[in-house]
Amino acid sequence: MNTYSLKDLSDLSRLDEQMIVLWDKKFKLFNEDKIDKNSLFNHDHLKKVIIISFLIESNKKYTVENLSVKSLSEIQLLSEFEIQNYIQKNKSYEPIIVLLICSCFSYDTRFFDAILTLCFNKIGIEKCCIDIVFPFLSKMSIIMEKYTIQESVISFSKNLIRKHLFYLIKSIPYSD
Repeated sequence: MNTYSLKDLSDLSRLDEQMIVLWDKKFKLFNEDKIDKNSLFNHDHLKKVIIISFLIESNKKYTVENLSVKSLSEIQLLSEFEIQNYIQKNKSYEPIIVLLICSCFSYDTRFFDAILTLCFNKIGIEKCCIDIVFPFLSKMSIIMEKYTIQESVISFSKNLIRKHLFYLIKSIPYSD
């Protein structure tokens, strides 16, 4: 899935279509002339909307106005910092799962690894697998059925998770 409709963007970001249109109209979120129901969006647009919605949800000091002028890499760094705080304060990891899904669609290994590493370090291997990894894989299979997503997206995420788990297992001290 290389392009997204406004409805896809809305479904994947958990934001209302009208909210996305309003953000773009008011803050020039996508730097496009005008968006409507026929507009198509790319991975960067999806990632920007999802990260901005996460930042606004996780910390009230962020606003769409401040974040819309920042580059994608800048808001990505802000989100990595906020993930740490979010995990400590919240028991619902749904926004973290959405960020993982977003990083898979854009094949962003560094962002996926950063999120997963933070989660494993902050809440532990078992809790992270049960509360984040398994629901993430479940959501990915649902998304794959609903949209036309390349199998490589699923393979990408599974391989990164496998790599993390192998590393974590190897780091456990061996005892007799």
